Amino acid sequence: MKKKFLVFSLCMLVFSIVSFSTESKKDYEDGMKLFCQSIKEIKDNYYKDVDFKELIYFAIDGMLENLDPHSTFMKKKDFEGLERSSTGSYGGVGMVVTIKNNVLTCISPIEDSPSARLGLKSGDQIIKINGIDTAKMRLDESVDMLRGKPGTSVKITIYRGSDQSIKEYTIVRENIKLKSVKSQKYGDIGYIRLTDYKKTSVAEIKKAIKKLQDKKVKGYILDLRNNPGGLLSSAIEVSNLFLPKGTKIVTVKGRHQTNNISYYGKQNPVLEIAPLVVLINEGSASASEITSGALRDNKRAILVGERSFGKGSVQRLYPLPDGSGIKLTIAKYYTPSDECIHGVGIQPDIVVNQKYYTDNELRLMNKVNNGKYIEDYLNDVDNKIKSIKKTTDTFEATKEGYEKLDLDTYAMNPLNIRALKNKLKGNEIRVSDNILQLLILKGLDNKKFGEENSFIIDPVMDEQLKNGINTIKTIIWQKK
Repeated sequence: MKKKFLVFSLCMLVFSIVSFSTESKKDYEDGMKLFCQSIKEIKDNYYKDVDFKELIYFAIDGMLENLDPHSTFMKKKDFEGLERSSTGSYGGVGMVVTIKNNVLTCISPIEDSPSARLGLKSGDQIIKINGIDTAKMRLDESVDMLRGKPGTSVKITIYRGSDQSIKEYTIVRENIKLKSVKSQKYGDIGYIRLTDYKKTSVAEIKKAIKKLQDKKVKGYILDLRNNPGGLLSSAIEVSNLFLPKGTKIVTVKGRHQTNNISYYGKQNPVLEIAPLVVLINEGSASASEITSGALRDNKRAILVGERSFGKGSVQRLYPLPDGSGIKLTIAKYYTPSDECIHGVGIQPDIVVNQKYYTDNELRLMNKVNNGKYIEDYLNDVDNKIKSIKKTTDTFEATKEGYEKLDLDTYAMNPLNIRALKNKLKGNEIRVSDNILQLLILKGLDNKKFGEENSFIIDPVMDEQLKNGINTIKTIIWQKK
């Protein structure tokens, strides 16, 4: 009798709190009768007793799962677990995932993470985790399986559409540190890399811009490639750094008028006039698509790269009385020109397809790095320079064929690179000149900025960056 009373009370409660029009009242009544009868039959006739609260959880979970991949039900412990995404680090493989076309898909590998170093790419479909088919997994379940204690491993099987191949990776989890902003001067062009959108991102970009302004750069590249997004507030504030106060940045449109909001820049920009190129690719999603769309539609920047991911839906958290909660999609993002982002993405002004490293190239690069060949090479070059400087007053080494005696020039000299290449061959490691130059540049970068803050600017291998640099140079030349 108690069970029947609970079912009846639940149905009456749901019916009383749901708002409906007169025309749909009968639909609600019929639907609630169906729902309550189903619960009653399960409680009375299932082969074993099922906890009433668990049944309700199953029902809520099923409703949300069938709406869209981003609407989910979370028990209390999962609600508490949301805090992990806003902290500075977590244990995992370093990959942002979503459900796309009903398949668990990598949005982007996080820079300098295990996934990135192994060559995982945006668009890779994750079909198995530890041998378990992901087809029926919820998004939060798959994320929980990928995360874990640093030092432990997880095996994933992916399908890569670009070459229609299936690959298996064993990834050792690490403490993933979420770095946000990196910057560097390339000639007279400032380069800013934004890896995700956090509360601190705006302050970090302001600091980077100030540093580059002090170096008298003439144009800027904002690199949003493989940026999976983050806070909406941060996306608006980052966009406002480059757009005049009062400029429309993004519009959120939902079913209810209260969810239809247009966001405008509230502050004066930090960088309103200088030429700007934004780099995007299929790993640019959510907040990075908001920034890209705002800068493109307001004719503030030229977008270079590949069409972005197309994750433009808005979720809101609704806590439930017992500490559990639901994350519900309530709206979608639209650019200032009223273009829907979700499922479509942002099309760049200049389409440039990126060259990716092959699995063999990545394997060789890891072998060179793990063997510390580059580190030893740069130390040897550095010691040689110091030795030459001790034996000459002019610091000229024309007899050795060098016009300038510094680490960068000396390390990149073809004769020295050839010697390193021969050394690697002796250890049965055969890499191309381009790959070897790239690794040396990375090593030089580590020496200058420390491994924690280094990154590689490589217009030789990076077609998108090279095009961005040339675009900025053209704009600067046209303004002369």
